[in-house]
Amino acid sequence: MSILSIRLQVEDKNMNYDLKNGLYVPLENLCLLEATAAVLCDEVLKSPLELTGGERSDLVQIREDEANHFRLAKKALAGLRKVDQTALAGKLHEYRADHIARWNGPLGMIARLHQDESLVMRYMDLFEKTIIGIIPVEGHAFVEAVKNDEPRHHKWGRDVLRRLIGEDEGKRQFVKKEMSAKGWPAASIMAQFGDIQRDMGLQK
Repeated sequence: MSILSIRLQVEDKNMNYDLKNGLYVPLENLCLLEATAAVLCDEVLKSPLELTGGERSDLVQIREDEANHFRLAKKALAGLRKVDQTALAGKLHEYRADHIARWNGPLGMIARLHQDESLVMRYMDLFEKTIIGIIPVEGHAFVEAVKNDEPRHHKWGRDVLRRLIGEDEGKRQFVKKEMSAKGWPAASIMAQFGDIQRDMGLQK
């Protein structure tokens, strides 16, 4: 093997190591977001909000989907490096507590869930290129589950919000405010994945 070939192999390994390190925090944040979405669903289900029987059963399924996304995201994280489960659990506790303190009632929770689903759908191609590009084996199940489930989740939020808002202008303005991405982590997570894509040399 030539010196040039060895050098190229070393450079490839170094690049892959850098990309894996760079992906860890954004993917960990996405993992926490998925877990928090499951908590959000549970909070809505426990609330006095009047959902129809079909809406409630669909939300139960969405809660299970989000919990599954969290489990699959943890497996993907393990493809990057060993996961400190204690540290992750601590971050999840803080993440949940922060979100629960900021959620503004069940209608606001549905608005927040719907907005986060919208962002995930909008940036799905970005997730696929970065996660599958860096950890194709470990990340595949997570990416596929999110791709398959998010459109249904998004439709649920859209339809429920339309029914609950109706012609009430006050509710419409409230939901619009709650759906603002400002100050919430989802938008910053998307930006982190954008940085990884640029590091990979992919066009945004």
